[in-house]
Amino acid sequence: MKPTSSLYSKDLQVALLSNSKERVIFLITVLSIFLLTLSLEYQNYKEFSHFSSNLGVFRVLNHYEKEDYSVLKLETKNGYSFYTTSKDRFINLKGYRVKAEIFIKDEFYFLDYLKGSFHKSEVLALESELEYRFTLQNLIMEQHSSKMLGELYSTILFATPIGNELREHLSRLGVSHLAVLSGFHISFITAILFFLLRVIYSPIHRRFFPYRNSYRDIVVVTGTFIFSYLIFIDSPPSFLRAVAMFLIGAILFDRNLLKANFETLLYASILLIALFPKLIFAVGFWFSVAGVFYIFLFLKLFKSLNAVWQIIFINFWVFLAMLPITHSIFSEFYFSQLLSPLWTILFIAIYPAMIIVTLSPYPELIDPIFESFFSIESGELYSFDVSTLWLTIYIAFSLSLLKVDEVKNFLKYLNRLYRELRPHRQ
Repeated sequence: MKPTSSLYSKDLQVALLSNSKERVIFLITVLSIFLLTLSLEYQNYKEFSHFSSNLGVFRVLNHYEKEDYSVLKLETKNGYSFYTTSKDRFINLKGYRVKAEIFIKDEFYFLDYLKGSFHKSEVLALESELEYRFTLQNLIMEQHSSKMLGELYSTILFATPIGNELREHLSRLGVSHLAVLSGFHISFITAILFFLLRVIYSPIHRRFFPYRNSYRDIVVVTGTFIFSYLIFIDSPPSFLRAVAMFLIGAILFDRNLLKANFETLLYASILLIALFPKLIFAVGFWFSVAGVFYIFLFLKLFKSLNAVWQIIFINFWVFLAMLPITHSIFSEFYFSQLLSPLWTILFIAIYPAMIIVTLSPYPELIDPIFESFFSIESGELYSFDVSTLWLTIYIAFSLSLLKVDEVKNFLKYLNRLYRELRPHRQ
């Protein structure tokens, strides 16, 4: 038998769950976890809605002003978030805790609690200092002459809420996904950390710990940092999925169990939903899962392309593949959004530059680039809706492409059979 040249040879890799028994055990386990977490959420729901009004201290996740009222997104200590309005005008309350009385509507069901809802309220008092994450946001805002640019840096670095003006600019240019922390961003963070730690740790490892697995040590430190960063930015759904994928992937790769990307994505998503049932109703989470699915599908269908062409074409592929899913929820469409893949490619250089200039004495250095970018004309607004029927057909077709190799082999078999059975010419 010829020895393998690598410890992680594909010939040695095994599936995460290799048989039906293991899959059944996994599903029973996650179902048990799901029922447990769901019961805990139900207890929180009963506690919140026990009386006709709820007097307590709530965290302000977002706050913006309309013409004649204020809109607040509040969160309870148990993680239930909801919207409310007030006729009073406030200072920017994002990142503070307020004492308020929440009035529970008559038809408020457990499903509403999981999805998030709207309640009338009366804000009574400010109860706390500004959270550290939002203190950093204010510091970043002071670094830039434009409030919108300050919000852009803050939301990309710390996942803080953005204002309507910035949201509209990002939407019409088709780059909203770049301002939402996800696997796209975690790949940069892990790559930078891995490189720096390898440079620093390699000589120490050779000198003092040559018997240790340096890769494993670096991954543990990187994973610890990423997990701490996730907690610090309050676990946004898309970044939560990305961190879970990273940690699960690192563990499986270390044990030579990482064989199927789709399998890892599926099991990671199921486990996250079991742990956090509210993710079922988190649009950002499902967009993130769909985006990763189409990335993996691209790598499966076009694995013969070299790395450079893959980097170029994958952004166009994901943009086009996600269009039906995106427009099943958001109908707005500008022709300027067609340039989204190009902006995504350029963001590969812009994102690390944003981190560097934020830590440098010249944080406003690349602001003119963003100002020019946001000044691009978007053209006329169109409405582009995808019905539930067509979305279902599209998703079914996408899933069928997972078996593209089997389809190709079947077509080859039919062609060979046809050649063998057709009459030979005399």
